[in-house]
Amino acid sequence: MAERADVLFGNLAYDPFNGTAVREPVPEYAPPKPREEPAAERPAVERPAEKVRVRPERAPARRQYVSVLAVIGSLCTAAALVMVLFSYIRLNAVSHESVRLQREIEQLQEENKRLRISYESAFKLEEVEKYAVSELGMVKAETGQVMYINNSQADRAAILGDTDAGGPAAGIARFFRRLTEYLR
Repeated sequence: MAERADVLFGNLAYDPFNGTAVREPVPEYAPPKPREEPAAERPAVERPAEKVRVRPERAPARRQYVSVLAVIGSLCTAAALVMVLFSYIRLNAVSHESVRLQREIEQLQEENKRLRISYESAFKLEEVEKYAVSELGMVKAETGQVMYINNSQADRAAILGDTDAGGPAAGIARFFRRLTEYLR
């Protein structure tokens, strides 16, 4: 097949007005065209198919921008997640410390019970009485030496203080005396 010089490639192959033809002016109002009767069918002529390469047009790449608010929001979210992670780590550490201290408290309470028992068993009442009689020379009180006091009356308390004598002038003088004592 012979190459032709007037073959067009790309999107110019589909452009009927590629500069070689003049466009027909379009009137603002065009009267309807009369209908033409169909002509007799023409015999089909076989033409060899020409291969036309069509290259798709590439749109220029648009530069994409990232929103400043999206970046700030992402950073805040990441910071919040890191803070939550650290708070869970701290909570875990405090929980383990609490369990350890609880066990230590239980051990100390058991040791306190043992020490109290040993302390109470160290002083027997009979030994203390024997020591008081033999070493200190104490004797038991006789029935005539014991005296009982009847205290069935209710206890009373009296507040002693300034009496309200002298009227308002004495009250004002007392106020200023207390104020000067306070400020010293």
